Amino acid sequence: MKKSLAHLTLVFVTGISITACTTVHEAFSGREYKLENLARANLGITKQDEIIQEFGSPVEINKRWFESHEAEVYFYQGQYNNYAGGNAVANQTLACEFSKGVLTAYRLYDSAPSAQQDFDDKQRAKLVKGSSTHQDVESLLGTPSGKALLPSTITQASLGLALGGASFPLARIPEEAKEVWQYYSETLSPGGERTARKTLSVFFDAQGLFIGGAQMQELAMGP
Repeated sequence: MKKSLAHLTLVFVTGISITACTTVHEAFSGREYKLENLARANLGITKQDEIIQEFGSPVEINKRWFESHEAEVYFYQGQYNNYAGGNAVANQTLACEFSKGVLTAYRLYDSAPSAQQDFDDKQRAKLVKGSSTHQDVESLLGTPSGKALLPSTITQASLGLALGGASFPLARIPEEAKEVWQYYSETLSPGGERTARKTLSVFFDAQGLFIGGAQMQELAMGP
């Protein structure tokens, strides 16, 4: 029997409607999405049209809402040769959330081993609550695979399947948190099945200062 992962995420009720899609051939056109291109975007500032100009038309548009927060999530899918791992092909899923025509969150999942983000506890320990900035976090931990202004629909566990089975999970959110960054890594069996994954969430306040982090780990369960 196929293994499944034990979910340790919070689950929220949300409304969903699919409003656009393209063919499978168009979805896997060989395009590679790069974190550095996403990192140039500014949450709350970059406009929807700018993302479309950069990445093209999405393969799917998902309308979502949570309490008073309404959003559209654009999904992109890509595939590229994983040169670091030989002839293997890496799959990507990119989700971009927009509210009132402005980018409010994104999450990039990349299956390539070279894309895994291992979290160095020694580097994390250098972060200072109420003092470390966005730049400090990126200097110590690297570019995150996801960012979101809070509240956000992209952090909901129900989006896990659409994100390649790698959701953007959150544990308890600090009361003063206004933004979250997330780092992601996973381990695979020799046969290519996901055996474990872990995420590190880094929270910021309204001034963009670090206020804490939370690590979550999910292990595959036996049949």
